[in-house]
Amino acid sequence: MRIIPAARACPAWIRATGAVLLLSFIATFDPVIGALAFSAIGMLALQALRRSQPEEGPQRHRQLHSVAAGLGILLVLGPNAALADVPENATAKPYGSGWSCDPGYRRQGETCLRIVIPEDAYATNDSHRGWDCRHGFRQDNGRCLPVHVPPNAYLDGSGTGWSCNRGFREVDDGCRAIAVPENGYLVGGTYGAGWQCERGFRPAADACVPIIVPENGYLAESTSSKRGWECERGYLPHEDSCERIAVPENAFLSQASRYGPGWECERGFVKSGDECQVVAVPENAHLRYNGSSWECDKPFRERDGQCSKR
Repeated sequence: MRIIPAARACPAWIRATGAVLLLSFIATFDPVIGALAFSAIGMLALQALRRSQPEEGPQRHRQLHSVAAGLGILLVLGPNAALADVPENATAKPYGSGWSCDPGYRRQGETCLRIVIPEDAYATNDSHRGWDCRHGFRQDNGRCLPVHVPPNAYLDGSGTGWSCNRGFREVDDGCRAIAVPENGYLVGGTYGAGWQCERGFRPAADACVPIIVPENGYLAESTSSKRGWECERGYLPHEDSCERIAVPENAFLSQASRYGPGWECERGFVKSGDECQVVAVPENAHLRYNGSSWECDKPFRERDGQCSKR
């Protein structure tokens, strides 16, 4: 006896009708997914029904009419059933289930209540307040007050505040002109004095005074130098002058001659006060990389200032 699979034993029109009912159930929760499913599964169900019964007849037409009626219910009643749960002044979410209130309304339970929007404000999707002030206004205790821009200032990019024009500084809710001394110029920074001195001058209180460069010195490139000058190579600053660096025997001027003594010992010598003394290297030892100390050759080890194998 031949066993007929369950899927094939069930008539095609019943399988198609079951697919329609399933689509109707899906559309109840999400109309978009239901419509997409109808486009794919629904049409496949009709095609399967046509292939399963090639002959024409009254029963054939009744089955096709049943499936078509179910698909019609899917398109009309399914989405409407889902949309029926969306309250007034709300919109169903484009994906998934649920809804959200329209701009100008706030959710309270399962309804959307109108938000009282103050003058010079507009509705937003912000769930906290639901509105924001227009450009040039600021929020103050539930109202939108105009931003007062003082003279010599402009409304900033946020639209809720202001900044002073170049050459002015904020003082007591206003903009006061920056007093630039003679031999000075404006700078763009909002901090500090708002001005700097020209080259050859240094700030002193509210003025720019000339820099007195001593012999063997030159004007400093950095404006942060308190003296305003530096000494030439081979000289070190001392009070208001540049003194020559006394380089001892077996030494040379260091690259960082502006700091410390300004000199370093040659390799094989070590600094001792104002002199360079020779490094005493014992037998079976050699100078280290720094050139001012020594270490034992391998396999010797240091013991009591000497290098021995044990």
